[in-house]
Amino acid sequence: MKILLLLCLLITLSACETKAEITSPLKYNKHGVSFDYPSNWKISDDNFKKDVHFLTIETTGDAVFLIQIYKESEALALKDYALLISASIAKSMPIGEMKTKSMNAIKIMTKNGEIEGLQENISLTLLGQNIPYIRKYYSITQANKVAFLISNVTTDQQKYSNIGFDLIVKSLHLL
Repeated sequence: MKILLLLCLLITLSACETKAEITSPLKYNKHGVSFDYPSNWKISDDNFKKDVHFLTIETTGDAVFLIQIYKESEALALKDYALLISASIAKSMPIGEMKTKSMNAIKIMTKNGEIEGLQENISLTLLGQNIPYIRKYYSITQANKVAFLISNVTTDQQKYSNIGFDLIVKSLHLL
């Protein structure tokens, strides 16, 4: 039974991620935020809780991209935000164990300059199996708001989704 459960879980975790379609991207332009995203991805959550705007963009597999927009006066520094999110996700795991192996500074070039971020290398241990993840965090400050952008993907699936994640980061604009 334990082996069957493990096989089902591993199949689920390695779902059929396909390459992000960025040649004809879709455009999101609502509630003071705009960005492009791959045409084969979907926005599955778009809501507000108090003064925070939450967006979830799903890929064709299990990778996910999150955007959380705060008033600038209420936003944390990027590293503090990343540590808070990482600890919150690890704590909420119903089974298994998630550990940060490293967190390093990264940069992405946009037409408006460089955006600094953080890359968290994660080890998810589930029923004795290790599943490596990469989570990237960026923050963009514009129009008295701060958008935190988070991508979360297994290392073996990032080759399909990174171009889509980069498209969103490079095109995001707060109005």
